[in-house]
Amino acid sequence: MATVVLDPFYREIEDVLGQIVGRDLRIESIHPVSGGCIHQGSCILLSDHSKFFIKQNQLNDDRIFEAEANGLRELAKTNTVSVPSPVVTGVWRDQAYLVMEWIESQSVVSKMAQIQCSQNLGRALAGLHHYRGAVVFGLDFDNFIGSSIQKNQPTAAWQDFFMQHRLEFQLRLADQNGYRDVVAMGRRTLTRIQSLLRTGAQPSLLHGDLWSGNVLTGVDGHPVFIDPAPYWGDREAEFGILTLFGGFDSVFFDAYQERLPLEEGFAERLPVYQLYHYLNHLNLFGSAYAGAVRSLLAGLE
Repeated sequence: MATVVLDPFYREIEDVLGQIVGRDLRIESIHPVSGGCIHQGSCILLSDHSKFFIKQNQLNDDRIFEAEANGLRELAKTNTVSVPSPVVTGVWRDQAYLVMEWIESQSVVSKMAQIQCSQNLGRALAGLHHYRGAVVFGLDFDNFIGSSIQKNQPTAAWQDFFMQHRLEFQLRLADQNGYRDVVAMGRRTLTRIQSLLRTGAQPSLLHGDLWSGNVLTGVDGHPVFIDPAPYWGDREAEFGILTLFGGFDSVFFDAYQERLPLEEGFAERLPVYQLYHYLNHLNLFGSAYAGAVRSLLAGLE
């Protein structure tokens, strides 16, 4: 195989991976991988035929990748869902990066296989949510939802955690970004929103950013969760982003509910959890999401 001419960044990555595995390895190929809108992703093939996935950006700050690596480790601790194992994070010159295990995935074509994969996903998510490992809400480190910081200060009451560290935090960002009418609507609605939140919720570990693009289907038909923004929260909050853009069918929901039924009033509370993610999209991507935020707030008034 012809020697690949590497730019200085990938020569650095080649050296780092060689030190980790304890052998002198070469990068044989680098292939871009489509997916996220914030980071650049690539598949690296080494001379021993092992593969790694690398994410990089020019933020020159590896906190976002260190938080992602720690989030993957948190999910892995539960032994309920599959995630790629993080290998190393770092910053080289103007490039922050995260290298992790490469996951072989598949595109599911047949109807029967789609049904089985949806059932596997619903059961896996229910298993994650059923896991118990915390007595308070939050997490012992902050992370990121997209490129927005997500504060996770441990808090005893779910209502206090969600209102302060999710909605009010995003409203402060919206105020800084100039969406004053949205902020005014939001502040008028906060008391109503808080009254909707469950008082008896138990802390479940959430993926935190579970839209369809953050689930791979492994070659065995079971889901692999990627790009998490986890914290301990009311499991209903998971469905805020999950229901926002589609991609999850009724088979998935039926499988989830068969194992862990959603409680009465869930449909009334769901817009509250969608609101958090719409606010975050407004703050990340701009006014295209302002109408959706206003519509949700109007429905909650």
